[in-house]
Amino acid sequence: MAVFRTAKTDDMPYLRTLWQQCFGDSDAFCDWFFSERWLPELSTVAEEDGQILSAVHGWPYTLRIRNNAIPSIIMCGVATHPAARGKGLMGGCLSLFMQSARAQGFLALFQKPVDFEIYRRYLHFPAADAAILTAKNEAVFTPVENMLDSLCSDVFAEELLSIYQKNTAGYSACVIRSIEDMGLKLRDYAADGGRLLRYAPNGYTAAYAAYYITDDQLLVPEIMGNDAHAALLMEHLAAMAQGRKLTIKTFRGPVPDGFTAEISPWGAMAALNAPALMREVCGFDDISVEITDPIIPENNGIFTFSGAVAPSAHIKLDAGRLTQLLVGYQDILSLIKSGYAEVLSPEALLLGERLPALPCFTVEEY
Repeated sequence: MAVFRTAKTDDMPYLRTLWQQCFGDSDAFCDWFFSERWLPELSTVAEEDGQILSAVHGWPYTLRIRNNAIPSIIMCGVATHPAARGKGLMGGCLSLFMQSARAQGFLALFQKPVDFEIYRRYLHFPAADAAILTAKNEAVFTPVENMLDSLCSDVFAEELLSIYQKNTAGYSACVIRSIEDMGLKLRDYAADGGRLLRYAPNGYTAAYAAYYITDDQLLVPEIMGNDAHAALLMEHLAAMAQGRKLTIKTFRGPVPDGFTAEISPWGAMAALNAPALMREVCGFDDISVEITDPIIPENNGIFTFSGAVAPSAHIKLDAGRLTQLLVGYQDILSLIKSGYAEVLSPEALLLGERLPALPCFTVEEY
């Protein structure tokens, strides 16, 4: 029988092996991850007969939700040994991970699912979109002046952080990076050979893009700058691609000439402590909600939007749809129309004015 527990330092080599068995990541990436980005106290494992067969990993970040700084945890590396799949091990690890993270003070969880459907049962629903841009085959691009190209390095963390902060300030569900977070992310890109393209007119960096280039593709997981500067970066990257497939992940917004865009759900979130999350994000007590949550028992009940226990509810939501509302990914009318919210009293419709939909975006942070 499997035992579900928090990871220990001695588990690291076994977890590294499991990671590579499941994801095939390079030794360089795993060297970086397990030296800089792994905290055993924020990881859970399933162990059977002395062998670790499944694991979930976490890392703390501060997430912006409606301009509130929320203590949150990213979930990644959800892995089960191929021979042990279908036995419920991932579910046990994930449930323990969520309950443990809640007990450690995290209010929200976010992740980039490989398959959103897998996590619906755990109430991890889409909470951020991304525009995936690709260059048109027939488009012709020319190099742009004032571009600086180098390996990714944390020596650029300070100058890039202000650009990141400025360009993500208007988005909900977005990580509020510290200088340490910025350096960590740049070292993440560097671990697998990531490069940095900076647009630097007048000798200072005005916009940047982190990218990977291989024989057949050029992938840009992060690009930051105003619309005009980002378009120049994209033009230059397309010229660099030289027949490779070019894919750029960015915000919703104007699509530069020569590109097509597909808007897709990218990040998912879940409420670890729904009452506390409502208190931090909302703080009003004249509307109450009945919350259901099969994973975290403490989230079940009737609460005001200031997190206090209430005698009766104006609306009924599960914890996942409540998270979408709090973040701004969906407003209350869209949740009602989709059948995800049950109105119990007309006062619930006031949530339409108080919690409007917002642009939501996040960069993968591991």
